[in-house]
Amino acid sequence: MIIAGVDCSTRKIAIFRIEDGRGVASEITCNEHDTSTRINVMFQAVVDVIKKLKPDMVYIENSPYLQNIKVTLAIHSVVDAVRYACVLAKVPFQTVEVTSWKKDVLGNGRADKDEIFQFAKAKWGEDIIKNQDVADSACICLYGWRRMHND
Repeated sequence: MIIAGVDCSTRKIAIFRIEDGRGVASEITCNEHDTSTRINVMFQAVVDVIKKLKPDMVYIENSPYLQNIKVTLAIHSVVDAVRYACVLAKVPFQTVEVTSWKKDVLGNGRADKDEIFQFAKAKWGEDIIKNQDVADSACICLYGWRRMHND
């Protein structure tokens, strides 16, 4: 069974999967200046990745509500791109609130970035957890893995 966790930003989609008991990280990035172009490029790439991986379930962090509405909408568009990539690949998915996965995985729904990063590095190793986005996606994946194995 392959479970994937996804963390989205306006320039990167971090994907972490648990496959045969081991963690594997990948990232889709785009540095185009125009936000719409970045989202379109990342969408095309994530469709290919999801179709290739064919995970049994994908857990996607829901877009946060930020003070900057423009950034909030852009992140929401990236989340929707990942959701639609799953639909195209016929892969089931679920969005998850940031406070939900933090509480489940770390025991604290308000855990800060350093707590998340340290936890993920301790669990999966520094060779795999190279940045905060991968750490977040690893924790989201672990949240999903627990859901899939407790049901």
